[in-house]
Amino acid sequence: MPRALHQLGLKPKFRLSTASKPTFPLEKFTSNRQICRHIELLILQYYRMKCMNPRYFRGAASLDRRLETGHFVILLAGSLFGALLFIGTIIDAANLFSIQERLKRAADAAALNGAELLFRTPSDSADSAILRAESIARDNLLNWSISLPDSEVQMAVEMPSAIVRAQIRSDIPLLMLANLPGFPAHITLRANSAAQARSLSMVLVLDLSTSMRFPASSNPGETESKLDKLKQAANVLIDRLDESRDRLGIVGFGDDDPSKTPNPTRVLLEITEAPFNRAAAHAVIDAINDNPGTSYLSGKTNIAKGLQLATSQLNSVSATDRHTLLISDGTPTQSLPASLPSCTPPSGTHDFLSALLEAKYARNSGITNSIVAIGQPSSLHPCSWPQYSCFDASDPRNDILGRALAGIASSADPQYHCGLSPDPTQAGSAGMFLASPDATRLSEMFVSIVDFVRNRLIE
Repeated sequence: MPRALHQLGLKPKFRLSTASKPTFPLEKFTSNRQICRHIELLILQYYRMKCMNPRYFRGAASLDRRLETGHFVILLAGSLFGALLFIGTIIDAANLFSIQERLKRAADAAALNGAELLFRTPSDSADSAILRAESIARDNLLNWSISLPDSEVQMAVEMPSAIVRAQIRSDIPLLMLANLPGFPAHITLRANSAAQARSLSMVLVLDLSTSMRFPASSNPGETESKLDKLKQAANVLIDRLDESRDRLGIVGFGDDDPSKTPNPTRVLLEITEAPFNRAAAHAVIDAINDNPGTSYLSGKTNIAKGLQLATSQLNSVSATDRHTLLISDGTPTQSLPASLPSCTPPSGTHDFLSALLEAKYARNSGITNSIVAIGQPSSLHPCSWPQYSCFDASDPRNDILGRALAGIASSADPQYHCGLSPDPTQAGSAGMFLASPDATRLSEMFVSIVDFVRNRLIE
């Protein structure tokens, strides 16, 4: 048995009696199979003797414990490394994803501002547009605590298409994985963007109904009406447009009966193939008045007729980028006749539905739209009008003008019914929907819309 233990790498600390001494075949081994069989017998005999005489195998038990402890330490170390790797991956991936979004936004801002500046300056000022765009990109990186020394901003201008391209590369340090073996200290992220500013063909669709005579805000002592603020904002928008390349038309909507209002629904300034005349546009806006002191018998809101006239105007020009900007402070209270089989009655005048159908026709003609709503959402909600089905008034998406924009920007053939509530998640229009509780910020809203529509991200 001692020889057998030595063959197993063990040094016995005991002596076996003759009675317990194992016997093994003594014939010589003539094949590998016999050698393997002999080793198997030795191992089986060893464990049998260990069970019969455990006190004599203290050395072997100690060896087993050492082996088990070593295995446990290895498994523990592997588990800890795996946990650190998993946690570090989550933390660093979330951080890199957030920074990638910021780099993309910085690149978009740089490209858009560069395109806007290039549009408003001579073509030989491309260098100025590039410098301005680079400055905007670096300002955004600095605001988001992204290291400027570890970042690179590249701008390029393609002429004559006036496309401005921005590329930002930044080396971002790993927060957790950099402390583990086999991982780099930094990861390089890149963001690309391209923008183009193009000439516009726009029609302003202005609400000239009775309610526009009300004060522009609820502030005590307010002396200007919503119409006053609207005219000021329209003049700012006219100055924002490019007189040599943009086209402009103006439509006012109110009541169709001129005897009831000095501002019936009509085309105030026709859009033409030639760029607009800024002085003539200002004169049209300044001529709009609310006849102070006049008793208004009826000053209804015919949004459908205003959209119809705007669509007709834009369809008369060959421009690619056509846009309407609708401004109103309330629900449509007058409309064009509409025939909708699902409604009761199936044909007749349906103010709300008629406005949305006109919006659909504009959308199908390739016309995009933006809407500015003036007033509190509760005052714009159709539930205040008994002829319409009511929806959840607490949901701001259900206000009348928000639905109108959704109708314009929705799929080509949305499902219309009498209680129409287009899904705003279908919105895919290039327009905007802005709402203000009063009319004091109309000017900056108009400027934002013009810049948003003109400057397009193309990648």
